[in-house]
Amino acid sequence: MDNSIKKMFSSISRNYDLMNSIMTFGFDMYWRRKSVKLAGVKKGDSVLDLGAGTGDFAFAFWEKTSPEGKVVAVDFCEEMLNILRDKIKKKKAEIEIINKDVMELNFSENTFDFVSMAFGLRNFSDPFKLIDNICLYLKPQGKIVILETGIPGYPFKIFYLIYTKFFIPLMGKIFAGNKSAYEYLINTASKFPYGNELAGKLLKNKNIYDIKIKKFFSGAVYLYICTVKK
Repeated sequence: MDNSIKKMFSSISRNYDLMNSIMTFGFDMYWRRKSVKLAGVKKGDSVLDLGAGTGDFAFAFWEKTSPEGKVVAVDFCEEMLNILRDKIKKKKAEIEIINKDVMELNFSENTFDFVSMAFGLRNFSDPFKLIDNICLYLKPQGKIVILETGIPGYPFKIFYLIYTKFFIPLMGKIFAGNKSAYEYLINTASKFPYGNELAGKLLKNKNIYDIKIKKFFSGAVYLYICTVKK
């Protein structure tokens, strides 16, 4: 991933969790836990969380898989992972951390039951190449769990466009001290496919044979649960 993006995430790491909570009206943790539940994660499962950031998705998986399971959190931003390390100590969780670009991972095939990513797929220049790699890491019938942005339909679309274009960058300036970072995040969200369009692109992967989709906030956020056949 581009080094400028890494620097951007580093600059907003300190208040990243706060901004997530503010931007989503406190629903971001609910979406993560609901996604884990809908994916059918159970005790003893192994999970690879990519673009883990400060680890909220990884913790949602850990809550379901522990104590027998395994959760591995990967991110290229050391500052984000430092916050995750502090959370692990406070919660006495067992989550393995890897500081590395997810495109450079080299796990053995058939290693994980689930591979997840929350609001990160759109940041990759070739997200579907990443999906190819993910399929290799998954066991047969394993699942890819993706949370990603979307755009709601009318009448919510009007509020959403105003809110994301004007208010989120302003909040980024006030609470994170970086307006441009949140302008970038909103810009990438507005250009990335979502809903049936993204599902169709994912289904072009020969290893994916089923996708379940769920909308949150009338389509402002989408959950994709992809099953791998292999």
